Amino acid sequence: MVEVSEILSVSADDFFDAITESVVYDACQATGKNIRKSHLKKGFSYSKKIKNSFGKKEDSKVIIQEFEPPLIYKVKFEGSTGYDIMTYKIELLEDEKITVTYSEDFISEFTIGRKNSKIIEKLNVTRAQRRAKKLLKNIENYIHNNKQNIEDRQEEMEL
Repeated sequence: MVEVSEILSVSADDFFDAITESVVYDACQATGKNIRKSHLKKGFSYSKKIKNSFGKKEDSKVIIQEFEPPLIYKVKFEGSTGYDIMTYKIELLEDEKITVTYSEDFISEFTIGRKNSKIIEKLNVTRAQRRAKKLLKNIENYIHNNKQNIEDRQEEMEL
């Protein structure tokens, strides 16, 4: 289980909108269908190709387990080697500040020797924590860059 909490300088609505845009884009790419934000809710699912823990692409089912804007997004990825559950929990702090707790839990169908699996698990958790922190900061930067682009366009229109 991986869990990382970060304080971000964005609003909860903007953060959740960025997640929603990403999910809509992913679902459209995977299905070839026109998916809208209004389709996203608990139980929504689609299939896509994902690299498994052995590095091979396989069919995976993506199922939204919780979708409560702007507070929680929880999704389950089911594959042949197990399943992965990712959760974003958003806590409001003050204007334009939130705490986001990202968690990820992978349940594998395969087990290897106890000693080796504990070492590998620790390495994977450390990597996943670094990746999660970077992901949250990238989302924050994406939101700030989008806001700046919108402000720049508005200024150009006024000139």
